[in-house]
Amino acid sequence: MANVKEAVLALHDVSDDAPPPYSQVATAGPSTPSSALNPASSNSASGIPDLKPLVRSCDSSPYLSLRPTLTAHYQWKMTRTYHLGNGDNQKMFAISNYAGLTGRGPDRAGVVMFNGPSEKDPVLAAAGETLNPLDAHALESVINLSILPGREVSLEKDDEGVATELLRAGLMGDQKTVVFRFSIEVSHELGKGRETAMDLPREEFEWRMTNKEEMGEKEHSHEFKLFRLERPASQGDGKDSAVSLAKDGSEPVAVASWKRLMALSKPFNIEFIGSGIKDLGDRWAAMAVITALRIWFLDQSGRATSSFIASSIRRKGGM
Repeated sequence: MANVKEAVLALHDVSDDAPPPYSQVATAGPSTPSSALNPASSNSASGIPDLKPLVRSCDSSPYLSLRPTLTAHYQWKMTRTYHLGNGDNQKMFAISNYAGLTGRGPDRAGVVMFNGPSEKDPVLAAAGETLNPLDAHALESVINLSILPGREVSLEKDDEGVATELLRAGLMGDQKTVVFRFSIEVSHELGKGRETAMDLPREEFEWRMTNKEEMGEKEHSHEFKLFRLERPASQGDGKDSAVSLAKDGSEPVAVASWKRLMALSKPFNIEFIGSGIKDLGDRWAAMAVITALRIWFLDQSGRATSSFIASSIRRKGGM
């Protein structure tokens, strides 16, 4: 059993680095190839993370649906790779964690989601550390997705073929509730007649840790709900929806939960709800899944707790 424990621990091994407080989570600009980012936005010396991508390319859409529910399944032979799937197919997507030390995978700690059941399949999304190795308490994570349709034509020959986003950690006003925020373009029309994505609306989303007494799955040790922070006026106030809005009017669109570190049976689960089931697009769904996996990855190393994040904020001088 000792070997199994070591294998599971290795699966969640990370280097020193984690995802600015809630009040400082800024809205990023449109998804963009990483090499086209404003240089001022990638200057680690100024306190802003270096957004060098983790991977060189990402598929534009999943080969199978990412909804409505996906569960993690470990392989019988313990490796760094496990799978996400459902009751019909447990090996829909391969997921691999990398420490960034072996020359395989990203050049730093991260998690990669493949568009198929093997590491040999193309990458669908990736999440991991920024290039800030001297700061063990960074509050940002790099997320890589496919470039938006219409932007590929503007790439230079040597540009990276991925869009780079930030996942940023912080605390809500109670200084106890952990949150992870990101922004991304959304549209259920993506791939259905749009020539470009330059006019796609960009929205903010936030993963919020659920209080223990409010968790739906009692067998899980942690749960985060993903909220759509501003619902379009055309979608009404949600009174006719089966999903109840939060007190601040935000809509829950996904729920991710996981068991304790040593749990081997279905240790992670993500379920899409409300408009997250069909209205926000496949690219958004990939973003939801990879950010949930990243938060799970951080939590298993003790870097998704209110005390850790509060300490990180203090170390950064209250940024």
